[in-house]
Amino acid sequence: MPRLEIMDVYEPLFREAPTYKFIKSGRTAGKSFQAGIKVVKSFFEKDDDIVVFRANLSSIGESIHNEILDVIDTLGLIDEVEIRKKPLRVHNKINGNIIYYLGVGGADLHRTKGFKPHKRRLSLIVGEELQQIADQRNLDEAMATFLRYLMDYGEVLYLMNPDRRASHWCNEYFRLSKTNEDFLCLHTSYKDIAKVLNKHILREIELERITNPSNYRHRFLGETEGLFGAVYSTFDRSIHLVTEEQVKDLIKNVGVHTLLIGGDPAYTIDATALVPVLLFRNGQAIALNYFFHDPQVDGALSNISIAPLIKKWLMKDVIDRWDLNQQSRVDLVFDINGRELLNHLEHSFLPPNFRTQVFSQKNVVEMAQHMNNAFSKNLLFILDEGGIYNYKTNRFMHNKHPLVSQLEQVVWNENGDGFEKKVPNDATDALTYAISFYFKNPANITFPRRMHYYKPLPKERVDK
Repeated sequence: MPRLEIMDVYEPLFREAPTYKFIKSGRTAGKSFQAGIKVVKSFFEKDDDIVVFRANLSSIGESIHNEILDVIDTLGLIDEVEIRKKPLRVHNKINGNIIYYLGVGGADLHRTKGFKPHKRRLSLIVGEELQQIADQRNLDEAMATFLRYLMDYGEVLYLMNPDRRASHWCNEYFRLSKTNEDFLCLHTSYKDIAKVLNKHILREIELERITNPSNYRHRFLGETEGLFGAVYSTFDRSIHLVTEEQVKDLIKNVGVHTLLIGGDPAYTIDATALVPVLLFRNGQAIALNYFFHDPQVDGALSNISIAPLIKKWLMKDVIDRWDLNQQSRVDLVFDINGRELLNHLEHSFLPPNFRTQVFSQKNVVEMAQHMNNAFSKNLLFILDEGGIYNYKTNRFMHNKHPLVSQLEQVVWNENGDGFEKKVPNDATDALTYAISFYFKNPANITFPRRMHYYKPLPKERVDK
């Protein structure tokens, strides 16, 4: 087919790998037209359908749809397509391909569940104005449907004009995706295509730069303002907190795959936290009753003093309580600073089926992404018993749940490359070591079969 000009900054968009292309830009950066070229190439060169989605279907006809038609018309192919309005679609008369336009926003997370492309296969999935989708769960649920039909060579293209707030979920999603090898993330602006912009547009942009610098940086450079948001922004206690009955239902009706234990030991100021994560055969995981000792409340403990308390918790209140196989492998994954305690536990009481290791290569942004992926896809849940047990005082502490509190309170620092040090993160770190140890392998996110988005756990027993 005839060639249209592909701007240098967008050239990576037209490579097959990686699967996901994520473009963030300010206004007048040309990404919509370049995306239109990408869509039209797939539309005429491949034998698969295409999905283009946005938060609201009513907005699509005024945006990328026009760019797609403009590209088709420029190529002299407008007579080879049929445009249908209700519902809005574009049919290719040459090869039978269809471009479907869908809205994915709103309260109904399952609105795309019944979607099936005519050819039962997709070459391209495009999400436009991703920041207009109010909740990442809408995106994850929609993608769970679309990805069923994406061919092995298929691609996903996300486009966003960033919300001004740095804490917006989509800004966090873009920032975390930069550490994901499956993503190509581009941040572009009008400066990248200035040579093709006319003097009137450039004059308007320059005037904005002089008279309203803040708006200029956001609108035309695609920069954000304010503090970064919550580290674990996809955690939702209304969905991810589960009861003992729900845990037992999964143990009985799904079965246990393995047990992981993440640990973040400390001695004087910070707390020592060990969080057991039970992985089930369907790929989901639940953080069970955990060990938490706060030296500022209950006094500092040496390794010799704390080891018997950990043994009681681990062998009686985890292994015995949940009737786990005492011969199955258990992985203990500790922060590198906890090597001394890990060695002490290994030599004092751990059975031979317990394997110990330290998490030495920490990338907090990447590790946070593993946690957010697990929560957003309903892979990870937290047992809630209304409190935790204090093994130093031998008392149950009602209405105390440090793990949940920290999941909701830990925030990024001013640079967005680490955690705010004033907010405790011992329990969340312990959980993160276990989750990152396992889910850093992308194949484990879809173990044992490909499920990109799981339904929340049922509130009632499944065997009733």
